Amino acid sequence: MKKIIFFMVFNSFIFSMPAGNPSFPSLIKKGFFISQATWFNFRVGYEGNFVRDRLFLQNDQSKKKVDDFKKYSNSVKGVFNILKRLDIYGTWGENKIEANWIIEEMQDVYSFLEIESKYSNCWSCGGKAIFFEWGNTTLSLGGGYSYTNPKILYLIKNGEVDKLDSFNINVHEWQVDMGISYKIDMFVPYVLAKYSKAKAKLAIDNCIIGSNFSSELYMKSKNNFG
Repeated sequence: MKKIIFFMVFNSFIFSMPAGNPSFPSLIKKGFFISQATWFNFRVGYEGNFVRDRLFLQNDQSKKKVDDFKKYSNSVKGVFNILKRLDIYGTWGENKIEANWIIEEMQDVYSFLEIESKYSNCWSCGGKAIFFEWGNTTLSLGGGYSYTNPKILYLIKNGEVDKLDSFNINVHEWQVDMGISYKIDMFVPYVLAKYSKAKAKLAIDNCIIGSNFSSELYMKSKNNFG
């Protein structure tokens, strides 16, 4: 009876970091290399996180919605498990970011902007702990942090393309979650609630990208609960 498992996770149309099933720390029973009697095990796999429309607001006096914020990540994920009750994980991979938004440079004068980044390094870390089990019912508490700082490939402003080489967009997020699952044969449906905060910062010299002639744009998550 051995205990390493390779897994794949895909997330689409989500509005936060992946949270996962509350039963994950106790879900895997058999693997390949580590004895089932040991107090620890580990898992290695691929995680794909494809966010199609992250709900961001421009964090200035305008409070306008960022029309579209996309983040595509491909990562290797490693999980260290303790006593089938606690998962501690880390991911490392590459991601790209696309976004577009509208700014009011002056009264009733609007500009449409769009950016796309190169694929750059991203990472995250976190954990999930089971704090209550009764029969097939499991309750767990989890949390995590993610960070990326990719270089901007180009900026389009009102249809004019500007190639960029030395500017980055800084995006980081943390969240906590609590969930309950119930095992039905081979299926483990679950319900989960989360609180998350995400922020992004973009600064481009000599270019107006924010309201009131600002060369900086700050973004923050619109909805923290989900």
